[in-house]
Amino acid sequence: TGELLWHHETGHAYNEQGLANRVTPDSLPPVEWLTYGSGYLAGMKLGGTPLLEFTRDRLHRETVRSFGSMAGSNAAYKLTSTYTPAGQLQSQHLNSLVYDRDYGWNDNGDLV
Repeated sequence: TGELLWHHETGHAYNEQGLANRVTPDSLPPVEWLTYGSGYLAGMKLGGTPLLEFTRDRLHRETVRSFGSMAGSNAAYKLTSTYTPAGQLQSQHLNSLVYDRDYGWNDNGDLV
């Protein structure tokens, strides 16, 4: 019939390094990726509201993930991760819910 039934438009923005850091789908709030360094993810926002924030150690491993209800210091949930001296995931603990997980590794570096 030649009649336009539906139209969708999504806007994209990029940082100085050429990495995508913002998407705005059809008159909805923008989704933003907060990054640092060579593109490590530090958090995400929806329409300016923090959704998810990461705290990382000097090796850029995730140590705390804050999410739910306003992420950051007011986050409803915080997932804390620890690592062995060899850099393997050792444990994860989620506040507010019963979630504690410990990981074991054999001498070959295999998860047991």
